[in-house]
Amino acid sequence: CLNPRRQPSVSSSVEVDFTAECLILLDCVFACGGFTGRGVPLQVAAGHCSQQVRSKKLHQHRAFGSGGTKSHSWWKAFLPHVLQRGLLQEKPARLASGFSYA
Repeated sequence: CLNPRRQPSVSSSVEVDFTAECLILLDCVFACGGFTGRGVPLQVAAGHCSQQVRSKKLHQHRAFGSGGTKSHSWWKAFLPHVLQRGLLQEKPARLASGFSYA
C-alpha cells in the first residue's frame, strides 16, 4: 500500500516584518522619480544594471543594489503585496496625445 507523504503544514498565523524591504522599495521608487513603471525600481533594488537603469544613471544612486540580498523575482513577487497594503499606488500615465497607459 502506498501512502502519500504528508507535507508539513504551514501556519498562516506567522507574521514576518517586511519594514526594511518596504523602505528599500520606496527608496528605489523615489530614486526613479515615480514615473518608470514597475520594472525599473525593482531592478534598482536588486542591483540589476539594465540599459534603463544606466540611462537614468540610477546605478550611481545610493539605493542601487540596496535590496541585493533578494533576487529580482523576489522583488517582483513582493510588489503586489506592497500595492495591496496601500503603501504604494500605481497611476496610469497620460501621453500628450491623450492616450493613457498603466
